[in-house]
Amino acid sequence: FPSHDRDPLLENLYYVSKVPELKLDSLNGQKILIDIIDKVQPNVLILDPLGKMHFFQEQDNTQIAELFSTLDSIKKLFKHNDLSIILTHHFRKPSIQPQNTEDPLSPYNFRGAGKFFDEPDSLCTIQRYKELRKNPEAWECLVRFTLRQSESPDDMHISVNEHHEGEVLFKHFRGSTPKLTPNKKSLPNIPTL
Repeated sequence: FPSHDRDPLLENLYYVSKVPELKLDSLNGQKILIDIIDKVQPNVLILDPLGKMHFFQEQDNTQIAELFSTLDSIKKLFKHNDLSIILTHHFRKPSIQPQNTEDPLSPYNFRGAGKFFDEPDSLCTIQRYKELRKNPEAWECLVRFTLRQSESPDDMHISVNEHHEGEVLFKHFRGSTPKLTPNKKSLPNIPTL
């Protein structure tokens, strides 16, 4: 962000990092998160990355349904804040077969159970496809939104940190964007509740 825009961001950002006990599959971990939310009273909660915040078996739809049920309960508990929860999650490794025709932005590429696609209200999938610079890092990405309650917009082409200010810039809707192929170095993909 440009320096003149940082103060409002910092004034409205609270984060907790690397709390080993904050696991959503344990009552103690849930209590820790609820206590933090109660103290801060946020409108938006970002859990990044979700995989570090539980010991559920990611391939097990029943266990992942329990995880989403826990998150729904937390949202209801803080309904007075209109709490939204944003999760970051990763895609599985892409096939290296030359005949691979998978859609690299399909939300069904999320690592683990199908519930990672089925449960959220909105999903945003991102794939980096072009590095603009290595130091400082900058790249171009294709972004897809999958919305449950509304029509999804066309895929978007964005750049990240193109002008050395940490910004994300909208380039255009898909059309003249290069066709993507699976990329082992793809960015994390973000489902939201």
